[in-house]
Amino acid sequence: MENEIKFVMSKEFEEKDFPQLLRFERFLLDHLELPLIAQLSDEFNFVRIDYRYNKIYRLLYCLRKAYLLARGTMNDASIFYKASLLRYAAYTTGFDMRRDTGECPLPSLKYALLSTSLLVDDLRGEL
Repeated sequence: MENEIKFVMSKEFEEKDFPQLLRFERFLLDHLELPLIAQLSDEFNFVRIDYRYNKIYRLLYCLRKAYLLARGTMNDASIFYKASLLRYAAYTTGFDMRRDTGECPLPSLKYALLSTSLLVDDLRGEL
């Protein structure tokens, strides 16, 4: 569901958004348990004021909270979650609307590829 929210539901991103998307995605990878949106540092003020990031963040906050409650105190919950994200992020790169193979415009595909790359690096460090 998280990847569906980031790559498919959020089609408003453009290539000029990638510096913020990169910071946003790195933050999401570093924090399986997300703080309340009001508790984000000033560096992430764009998440509070830009409806595109705000929408994603609020949905992911609820989704991850439910996941962590369901997983309980399992030590490797982060690895399982990130492995699931990696599977779908890589899969999403094939949903190219330019080739009639899906519903994702080019910026969404690039965001999925960015996420895939960050996840691979992150999981390599955890294993």
